[in-house]
Amino acid sequence: MKKLTSVIFLLLFGFTLQAQSKFEGRMVWIIQGGYIDSAQAKEIKKTLSQFNTTEGIQKLNQMEQQMSDPRFLKYMEENPGLKEQLEQTIRMIKTIQQHPEEDPMLIVMPKEMNMQMKDSMYYVKTEGGISPMIGDVLRDSTGKRYLVNVNEKIYSEYPVTPDTAAPKAKITLTKEKQKIMNYDCKKYLIEVVLEGKKVTQEIWTTTKLKSFNSKVFSELNIARSATGIDYSKLKGVPLKVVLTTELKVTFTAVELKKEKINPVTFHVPKDFKETNYGKAGIK
Repeated sequence: MKKLTSVIFLLLFGFTLQAQSKFEGRMVWIIQGGYIDSAQAKEIKKTLSQFNTTEGIQKLNQMEQQMSDPRFLKYMEENPGLKEQLEQTIRMIKTIQQHPEEDPMLIVMPKEMNMQMKDSMYYVKTEGGISPMIGDVLRDSTGKRYLVNVNEKIYSEYPVTPDTAAPKAKITLTKEKQKIMNYDCKKYLIEVVLEGKKVTQEIWTTTKLKSFNSKVFSELNIARSATGIDYSKLKGVPLKVVLTTELKVTFTAVELKKEKINPVTFHVPKDFKETNYGKAGIK
């Protein structure tokens, strides 16, 4: 579960559009995930499948008992982010156990990503699977980025700190083309080695969307410091992204709509409490 969460974090923080002031509206993506033929992928599949075993059921019972312990409840009250993640984990395990005939990977994988954008601000929310465990991603008018848990009214800030020691990525513009949402797209292949493991991204971009900045990744300092990928070298707006690590996750744009977005969407509510919520997920 932790590896899968890390993959989704990498996508959310390493693949977030940077819009120009010309565009205000919404972009919707569908998310598809699957295994690749690797030892790590088999490990993830084995871990998820264990929730349907007798041992997995026993572990779930132990977690539920722990959640009702008065001392543990007091600790949870002091750490609302951890409480929310544990509750979501229990609900996810129960869902897997209730559908033993289904691939657990398909159960935990988020199904959709909704992006609201205005000027340089954005709010990203995923739906389905482990989405509630991840939280929403927000960039405000000052350029600060946050992970937000709406249910628990908590948030954490991610400071932009470039890592000069990050490995350099190889970016190649291929000759492959594809139509996505009726836009002609070209494929970029990005390759980088992180912690001894090869990570590849396929990013399909179009230059036909003039409302967007052509250098859509130019300010993604969080992703760049973590992966060594300078997205400013890509031309066009991405309409499809394929990330391959231990898993293969594909994001495909299915809707792009201009509409007015309430400005308060791009600011953390004043009654939200700052915590360390979710920071372990992108380490």
